[in-house]
Amino acid sequence: MSVFVHSIHADFSRFRWLAACAVHSVLLLTTRSALAQSVWELTPYQVRTVVALAAGPGLNDRLQNDLERELTDRSEAVIGAAWQLTVVPASTHLRGRLLSGVQRVELDDLPDDWKELDKLFLLLVSGDRQGYQLVARELDVRTRSWGSVNTASVHALGRVSQQAFELLVRSFAPLAAVESVDAKTAALRLRAARLRPRDPTLHWSREGDIFRAVARQSNRDGTLRGIQEIPWTVLRVESNTDGFVSCEIISGLRSPLSRRRRGRVEQLALAVRPPQRPTTLLLQGRVAPKRPLAGYEVISLGRDPSRAELLGRTDYRGRIEVSPGDDPYRVLMIKSGGELLARLPMVPGLTPTLVAEVPDDSARLEVEGIVTGLQENLVDLVARREVLLARARARVEEDKLEEARKLIAELRQLRTREQFAQILRQQRPLFSTPDKAVQSKIDKLFSDTEELLARYLDPAEISQLEAEIRRASEGATGGG
Repeated sequence: MSVFVHSIHADFSRFRWLAACAVHSVLLLTTRSALAQSVWELTPYQVRTVVALAAGPGLNDRLQNDLERELTDRSEAVIGAAWQLTVVPASTHLRGRLLSGVQRVELDDLPDDWKELDKLFLLLVSGDRQGYQLVARELDVRTRSWGSVNTASVHALGRVSQQAFELLVRSFAPLAAVESVDAKTAALRLRAARLRPRDPTLHWSREGDIFRAVARQSNRDGTLRGIQEIPWTVLRVESNTDGFVSCEIISGLRSPLSRRRRGRVEQLALAVRPPQRPTTLLLQGRVAPKRPLAGYEVISLGRDPSRAELLGRTDYRGRIEVSPGDDPYRVLMIKSGGELLARLPMVPGLTPTLVAEVPDDSARLEVEGIVTGLQENLVDLVARREVLLARARARVEEDKLEEARKLIAELRQLRTREQFAQILRQQRPLFSTPDKAVQSKIDKLFSDTEELLARYLDPAEISQLEAEIRRASEGATGGG
């Protein structure tokens, strides 16, 4: 008995030890998860502003020093701990590139240590007799994403520093980590969310703002392996509570974001600051040869699907201009011949040109034209055939057999089912496309027409009526 009790105590002790280990593991994982979250939300952005001064009145070392001092002071006073800002002059090479156009600067033109930053701002200041012009652009280092080019101008040299800081704030795109994904929503955690701006009127994310989704894959040592922007997908902010942002997923893809964490792949979201300018949309086929698609309808849907707006048709180059609307994004419906080919959410102005690869519907349209013509002829033929059959039956009943034979002869002159089928057999091999989805639609058009032929134009009806006429004729001859 004592051995049995001792065994029970031993098992119970082992169970308590295992349970304690399990609880400890859960607490450890929970603590690590919470720590990771808090680190993300308490980690400031390492920000650098590279300044290039063009030749002009007052654009000298003194202004450079003023910018370095005033930009950092304003950052500390307005933003606080969320930005660790440094301001440096552009190298000779980078200054030359900036003077040729901020949008022309590439990653290879940047300082050697740019990968150690979180945000890099390029700031160009030029001047003339009318005043000073400022141009700024942001690079988000983690996603390797360039922001839009933003501009401003002032009349007085003394206002350059203030305007430059406002331009940097306007160009700044907050970064967020995708915390969880549902069918239609995504939860984001904003970087440095717990380090709130000192200016209470400054908010990095509001309801209605737009984020774009980016997948970042790392190597084992943490270095970047690859970046993939999730196409035709926008995340619309519905709420922001202490840096936890709930977004509606608006996408032309079935599953743009993964619900599971995938190894060394980070799902990130970068805020969009689109300028008020149009984007040229280029439609081209999605399989080789990827030719421009002309004459395709482009319809824009807003948040209210009933308010559809026809933007127009693509020109002979497959292009159409998409201007900003009331919302920062548009959902474009691409149609050809009434067929919906694609649903493409996009942000006008984010890029000058956007290429969309959609099904090349030209072969299907041509087949549809052929098939529609055949079906219309078939409908007319069936109607004439039924009239002639009805008249012939009536003549047989009236014992007007000769007139019935003439009507039968007229029926025999009509096009037959086999003749229609022969046209389909000749046309079908002429229409093939490497796009499997389009080919499936083409095949269905031919198959549906073949089914119609099988249902109508049955030659047995005419043969049966001829047999009735023969029997009636033989009966009349035998009776005589």
